[in-house]
Amino acid sequence: MIKSKVIITIDTEVGEKAKNFDGGFEKLVIGDINGEFYGVPKIMELSEKYGFKCEFFVDVYEYKKFGEERFKKLCQDIDKRGHEVQLHTHPSYAYDKDRINMYEYSIEEQIKIIKDGKELIKKWIDKYPIAHRAGNYGANDDTLIALKENGIFIDSSFFYKHPNSKINAPTINTPILYKDVLQFPITVAKHFPRRKGIPIPIKKKYFKLDVNGMDKNKIIQSIKQLQGQVEYIILFLHSSSFIKTDHNKLDRFEVNFKAIESFESALAYCRKENINSILFKDIIKC
Repeated sequence: MIKSKVIITIDTEVGEKAKNFDGGFEKLVIGDINGEFYGVPKIMELSEKYGFKCEFFVDVYEYKKFGEERFKKLCQDIDKRGHEVQLHTHPSYAYDKDRINMYEYSIEEQIKIIKDGKELIKKWIDKYPIAHRAGNYGANDDTLIALKENGIFIDSSFFYKHPNSKINAPTINTPILYKDVLQFPITVAKHFPRRKGIPIPIKKKYFKLDVNGMDKNKIIQSIKQLQGQVEYIILFLHSSSFIKTDHNKLDRFEVNFKAIESFESALAYCRKENINSILFKDIIKC
């Protein structure tokens, strides 16, 4: 049986839906609610409580809207606490507002976008990112070639059966060397709709292990399903996972206690089952 490990990944962003909201960084990255911080700081706090470290995929291009000093301090805080800063690409913030996915850009444009992003991270924390995830999962095979050109050899953009995922890797959950880049798929678990309590196998669906999409019972059930079957289980969050808001209004923000409960339950289960966390840098060393 495979000894499974968990990789905790956080898409750290304001995102496309709130790109015109001036308070986006404070609310959706830091998660400031009445002086308490339920974004990146809370995710680090809870992870550290259980002895885990995280991979923060930071959309550095948002500095164009929200200011470089904010993102510089964010990345430095993540790095100082022993978590990892990786590259997240939402190119519409800095390049073309009408093209939000990496696959909409030419290979030459993608090479530049990734180069600009990795240089910003190097400037802020004096180290280059070693991994990448495309915003909206919107990478294609050209993205992998662009990553290789920039010396980044780990990607975690592939999302099985997601319409935005244009990478043609022949895998579901198993990491694979594809286009000379090590692809870590976003982990998905199979779940079956039920009729009168009986599962219907022909209608199976795949769900990522997202604390916003799974309650505590479903996320533990998913980890159990994958435990011993896959080597790496990617647990998925956003920096705003613990925040409830209406993205159409953006005038009311509340703590999402259900998502916090889901995350803590997953961490507690992994700790109890000796499913240790691992970082990409440690995998490379193996």
